[in-house]
Amino acid sequence: MTVAGLMLLVAAGLFDVGATWALVGLLLVWAGVVKVVVVRLWRGLEGRETTDSGGH
Repeated sequence: MTVAGLMLLVAAGLFDVGATWALVGLLLVWAGVVKVVVVRLWRGLEGRETTDSGGH
């Protein structure tokens, strides 16, 4: 997603296809960054054991 977004941003700048495609590229870049952060958090929490005893 991030690479596709960067490619769209560059293409929108080079070929002057309009602000809509630049916005789509920017949103794809942002979605890719969010995905990377969420996956890292998910994998970081995956190995942890829960010590919650249910309040008892």
